[in-house]
Amino acid sequence: TAYSNATNFNMLNRNPDYLTDTTGYGHVLKNNLSFNARYTSYSNIDFVACNADTNSFNLPVTVTKADFLSIDQALLTAPRQADGSLPNIDFMKLVSGSDLIDQGEDVGFAYYGTAPDLGCFESNYIPVPVKLVDFTAVADNNNRVILSWQAQNQLNNKGWQIERATNYTVQNWQVVGFVAGSKTAMTNCSFNDVNVPIGSYYYRLKQIDANGTSSYSDIQKVIVGVIASVKLAVYPIPATSGSIISYYLPEATDVKLTLYNAVGKLLSILVSAKQPAGMHTFSLGIALPDSKGVYMLELSTGNTKITKMFAK
Repeated sequence: TAYSNATNFNMLNRNPDYLTDTTGYGHVLKNNLSFNARYTSYSNIDFVACNADTNSFNLPVTVTKADFLSIDQALLTAPRQADGSLPNIDFMKLVSGSDLIDQGEDVGFAYYGTAPDLGCFESNYIPVPVKLVDFTAVADNNNRVILSWQAQNQLNNKGWQIERATNYTVQNWQVVGFVAGSKTAMTNCSFNDVNVPIGSYYYRLKQIDANGTSSYSDIQKVIVGVIASVKLAVYPIPATSGSIISYYLPEATDVKLTLYNAVGKLLSILVSAKQPAGMHTFSLGIALPDSKGVYMLELSTGNTKITKMFAK
């Protein structure tokens, strides 16, 4: 955002001989906002030789004082906040209904609405913490740990750092991967930790905001190689007909795997047979109803019964 300069955007260049002034070329100018220039909004821009087509000075918008919550320059000398961050002021922030809202182009920065606003502030944005939904970790029989999770409110989410430890007590966490964040309201994420040696492991996710702040997920314990108990997982979620059901049997046993709706009505018996020890996986396939909602898997193996809730 440029305000009250003689020329708000002056892109004067030098020719390759570094001696002769020339109109600016090779610039990329996106989503800029010019207001109240004392002489002109821009000068010395060769629009043919630049990538500069989504700015207030070449879009069909009108910029007036009414577009801003405040243009009081005295606000710029307000004290910083107690934590040292810049003061939260209204200077040059857009009012609701301004025709400068959602007029920009997505250039990789977080934004609120259907497109970025023009200028340096996003209007109507209320930061909402990233919400982690149903984080699971399960080992297969190929020394691989499959992590899957669902995230909401990822507007300012830089991404997810995957951490693994062999001893939860001494917190010897090791970074084993990273999954970038997404701008969509609901995102299914997954990560495969491959070639994991036989043993017990703990996994957690470190969610990192664009401003560097972070938070941790709950911790998942996984045993790779020799597994002492029955395990059941569904991934990814929300489930689709392509989602995978995975369960581990420490010994050969009779297995019954059934699918119920949210109120406990039996929908399908997926497995009813004696099965060998080891990891068993298959597609949820046509057993999953067409309607969205919450469903429950129940895995019965002799004296063991495990249930798993999941959403479609």
